[in-house]
Amino acid sequence: MSSYSISGLGTFVESDLANLRISLVSQGIDSAIFDAPGAAFDSSPILSYRQPVTIQKDGKPIFSGICVTIPASGSPQDERISYELAGPWWYLERCVYQQSWRLWNPNISPPALADTYKSRVVLCQDEEGDAITTGAQITDAVNYAISVGAQIKLGLIEPDVIIPFDEVIDVTCAEVINKMLRLSPECACWFDYSTTPPTLNCTKRSHAQEFSYSVSSGAPAHAIAITPRYDLQMPGVVVRFEQTHEVDGNTYESVVVQTAGSTDDLETLVCTIELAGSKMQHVTQAIVTEDVPESLINGDWWETKVGW
Repeated sequence: MSSYSISGLGTFVESDLANLRISLVSQGIDSAIFDAPGAAFDSSPILSYRQPVTIQKDGKPIFSGICVTIPASGSPQDERISYELAGPWWYLERCVYQQSWRLWNPNISPPALADTYKSRVVLCQDEEGDAITTGAQITDAVNYAISVGAQIKLGLIEPDVIIPFDEVIDVTCAEVINKMLRLSPECACWFDYSTTPPTLNCTKRSHAQEFSYSVSSGAPAHAIAITPRYDLQMPGVVVRFEQTHEVDGNTYESVVVQTAGSTDDLETLVCTIELAGSKMQHVTQAIVTEDVPESLINGDWWETKVGW
């Protein structure tokens, strides 16, 4: 029988813990929930809020996170304290992504341009102003979260789509990742809990390693439940490229539409991309004209034009 243990507390049996449930989610917070059955609901919990915790199975780490919820319950029949741990995606959902801007700082001596972090960011653009892939943008967002304290290691990041620049304000690192993966539904995010801290990977499903589990023998799985992800199979795609043009100070909009698959289905994916439009200015000059005489040997007409 497998033995489960928790960092700093020993095995679940030694700590009077039970009912461990671990849930793993792509682009969401992994969770681990367990109970201390029989513990007085008004007693001091064995974990504190945001305390780092690692759960091991037979000496190998299978989950790492922080304690985020400690619900207690009591009734004439039962008292217990429960514990919920959040996986490393928790950091990404709470960390606001920032980029370094080169701005004039009058408060330093002497005043000069200085690097300043702002939560107004331009996605898919590097510090030099060049375009980067969605995978490079994910990497930068995760590295920023790590720089401010997120307990995450960066692993394989495979998305490689080039998309237009996107200026946004006050978005979390998790929101940045989700925006980047919207156009790469074949990619999934997952944490490797065998490393310390856990390693975040974002890989294509076609590159994922295949596993075979025996259900009938009861090890490692006692039961299996499979949910087909039909919701990821888009019936069609509509992309609208919007442009605002200016001609002699007057503006007008144009839209170029590209489609694939069914465009009338309720679940059709619709995306609007704003592109730079054209700008044109004409230089004009008013010209006064008159009719040319029917006879080009009209002396009086020519004398009015050429006096000599």
